[in-house]
Parts: sequence; C-alpha cells; structure tokens
Amino acid sequence: MKSMLRIGVFALLTFGLWIVVAALGQTPPTSQYKPTEIQQLKLENRRKDAVIAKQQLDMAQANFNQALSALQTEGAEVKKENKWPDTVAFDPDKLTFSVPEKK
Repeated sequence: MKSMLRIGVFALLTFGLWIVVAALGQTPPTSQYKPTEIQQLKLENRRKDAVIAKQQLDMAQANFNQALSALQTEGAEVKKENKWPDTVAFDPDKLTFSVPEKK
C-alpha cells in the first residue's frame, strides 16, 4: 500500500512538474519591445528613404522600358526603310543587323 502511495505521489509530482514546465515554455511575452523616440524617428526616416528609392527605381525602370521600346521601333523602321527581309534581326546592344544562323 505504501509503494502504491509513493508511486501515486511521484506520478502526481511528475505530472505537476510537467505542467509547470509546459506552461513556462508557452508564456506569451508580457511586454512589447519599443525603441527610444530618437531610434523610432531614425527608423521612420530610413523607411521613408526606402519608399522614395523604390519610387525612383520604378520610374527608372519605366524610363528604361520606354527607351528600349523606342530603340526597337527605330530598328524596325531602319529595316523597313532599307527593305530588308523579316529574317533580319536587330541587336539593340551592338546596334547591328544580321540574319540569324540556321541550326
């Protein structure tokens, strides 16, 4: 009977300890980490800088796309003016015209 009591107490203590460990491991944070006012202002400035840079990048990409399209159009116009066949390809990097090699 005493051994059953000891086993029961041991099991109860083990179970209780397990619950305490589990509860401590899942405790949500009780406070939020907050930067100082100056740190917060610096972060906001950096975020604004990043937003402006992204807008500039988007505008630069749009300008590049327009310029590349104009170059392609001009290349097509040169082909048309010279009455070159449709098989002639324009290389916008080298500004050359050639017939692609057959494979």
